[in-house]
Amino acid sequence: RGVSISAIVRPECFKEDVYPDPPTRMLLKHGLQLYGVSGLHAKGLVADDSTALIFSANVNPYSLEYDIESANVEFGIEGSAEDGQMQEFVRFIHELREHATHICRI
Repeated sequence: RGVSISAIVRPECFKEDVYPDPPTRMLLKHGLQLYGVSGLHAKGLVADDSTALIFSANVNPYSLEYDIESANVEFGIEGSAEDGQMQEFVRFIHELREHATHICRI
C-alpha cells in the first residue's frame, strides 16, 4: 500500500534453513527490506520516515502476546519522526542500513 518498511536484524539470523521464516518470506515478496548488522540489540521501527517506535520487545510471540504464561513485560515509545530525539533514531536506522553486512532479497 505504498509503505516502505525495512527490518534490520543480526546477521546470524540469516540461516537459510531457519530464517527468514515463511511469514518473513511473504513480507519480503511484498516489499519488506531485510538487512543484517553485527552487534545489534536495538529494537525499533520507522515507517515511511514519519513514525518511529523504539521498544524492548523481541518480535516474537513470547514478547508480544500478553496471554502466554512465559511472556515478558515489555516497554516501548512511539513518536513523530519529526521530533528531535526520534530524528536521531531515524538517522541511526538509515546508517545501519547503509552499513549492513547482509541483505535479503527474494
